[in-house]
Amino acid sequence: MTERHAATENPFSWRKPAPLGWPVASDEMLTIAAPLLAGASITLLGVAIEQRDVFRWADPLLLALVLTVIFMIVAMVWGVSARGHLYSRSDLQDWWGPLDMLPPELNEELIREQQSQFARWLKGIRLAMGCFNLGLVLLAVSGILALVPPEHEATPLWRWTAAGAVAATVVGIGVARIWPGGRR
Repeated sequence: MTERHAATENPFSWRKPAPLGWPVASDEMLTIAAPLLAGASITLLGVAIEQRDVFRWADPLLLALVLTVIFMIVAMVWGVSARGHLYSRSDLQDWWGPLDMLPPELNEELIREQQSQFARWLKGIRLAMGCFNLGLVLLAVSGILALVPPEHEATPLWRWTAAGAVAATVVGIGVARIWPGGRR
């Protein structure tokens, strides 16, 4: 039975993330990975500004890096904001005591509030993860643009190969995510 069906069948049931590890995984992506990737992008941005002649397409590279930083920062902000709306039944018991000891109408009110807050978390975390994923794609595009050799490069094969490897990896991950059974 899916989470949506469980909530519809019983309006007084607690909402839970599916899979259960999603909040922890998204917290780590949005509070550890996103800042590190934004920082790396800012570093490469500085290099690209200082050494424009090393890059074949410096201006598109700068744009891709700036957008990467923006999407990573927005992902962090939305992720942290969304996380404030996610809590469990046991979190409530820490504050209210045993919930089965509360009057039924208060218990139902707490369940409705948790369902409402869970919906806000779900919406916010989906927006944050969408920004994070766009930031990852833009970071990959930045990597490709940075690796493409400048026109005056004597042996461009290695850099073209590296750029192609990044592109192939991005396409492979994308196909794996949309392939039946690849996305959960």
